[in-house]
Amino acid sequence: MSAAPVVAWRIISFRPDVVICIEPTLMSAPVALLAAKLVGARSLLHVQDLEVDAAFEVGPLKGGAVRKLANGVERWLLDGFDKIITISRKMNEALVVKRLSSEKISVLRNWVDITAISPAPKACSPFREELALPANAFVVLYAGNLGPKQALEILIEAARRLASEHDLYCVVAGAGPMREALQRQSADLPNVRFLPIQPVERMNELLALADLHVLPQSKGAADLVLPSKLGGMLASGRPIIATADPDTELHDLLSDIALLTPSGDSEALADGILAARELDWTRRVERGLRLVETMSAQTLLPQYEALLFGG
Repeated sequence: MSAAPVVAWRIISFRPDVVICIEPTLMSAPVALLAAKLVGARSLLHVQDLEVDAAFEVGPLKGGAVRKLANGVERWLLDGFDKIITISRKMNEALVVKRLSSEKISVLRNWVDITAISPAPKACSPFREELALPANAFVVLYAGNLGPKQALEILIEAARRLASEHDLYCVVAGAGPMREALQRQSADLPNVRFLPIQPVERMNELLALADLHVLPQSKGAADLVLPSKLGGMLASGRPIIATADPDTELHDLLSDIALLTPSGDSEALADGILAARELDWTRRVERGLRLVETMSAQTLLPQYEALLFGG
């Protein structure tokens, strides 16, 4: 919020045709709405994460009265935007439940630059050498935000169950509020390695490190977010294991692409990782690459532009 006066001044000075606000954080919405009104601009909210719901489902907030108040403020803010774009069908349904007009909401998945991220042989990833991994190492990679919605503690628990598999390593790459706790949880595990968040120019090298991508997610956040990291995983042409329960959007999306295990179940995740090593992934990976073509920047950016200016 400390940047709010600067943002408002820039909007008023430049007088754009469209003001775009991204959630999270919704705290920026009042400034975006006010500035858009002052200059007569169209206002658009891009919802990446239903953060109010997530704060109560997997975050620190509790209490019926507090939640009712928060939901009321959220709805008032959301209703002020001319257009809302969200990234999944289930998130769209959740917004409609908040009594927002369905005509105001459009679904447009996060895009991925498939010219920058594409299948590459393991030899193309210098990270194996940087991490001093054995030549025959089977690498389970998580690359992304390290927060409570990702439920990464079950990956560490799964790694503990797999500690006797001497050629299997779990690599966690990224930053976030859970990083220190995860490092403490895994301090005695030689099969867990951490990497800092990587610059975008190294992303293809990082994703090529994986023999298997892992996509854990908190049960409470299942349909409140759709992980943006999924696009990169698919574009890398690597197998994926995800924690996703039936009837969730992630489960429906990946049912014939990824190996799916129940959310919150570290034993099932560990068993799934072992099973993944033995599977023939050819057809699943091919289906994933076809799916990611529909999520490419070349496909989705024209649709996004149309929504910006009047869709």
